[in-house]
Amino acid sequence: MALTVLSLQPSNESSSLSSDASSFRLLKIDEVVPYDAECAVLGDIGHSCPTKATDTNASSLREVELVSYQRTDYYAGNFSVGPFSAPSVTYLQVWFTNSTVFCISPSYDNHATCPVSESLPVASW
Repeated sequence: MALTVLSLQPSNESSSLSSDASSFRLLKIDEVVPYDAECAVLGDIGHSCPTKATDTNASSLREVELVSYQRTDYYAGNFSVGPFSAPSVTYLQVWFTNSTVFCISPSYDNHATCPVSESLPVASW
């Protein structure tokens, strides 16, 4: 299944995408994410890219869903951002492709807000 490459939002603009929950579909639970996609999403939310442990292209991300929205497929999951001590942990819902973050909710670092808010698992790595 191919994923579409999208361009990043300009750093000085923030936008919301049109919301149409009827065009949202869950395609697969606990999808295997390529290593480069893992590094792209983690880097955009302030984490470092984990060390690549094997010769495969699979990442260590777990609990990431494959979703379809308006005929485009995205990886989607909830990711923690600091501070990392309870009860202050914040979670961001992030949709991303193999190379680009598509949206983040709630609004974060000038990215578009995700058009549909879905109950997603907390990603781990």
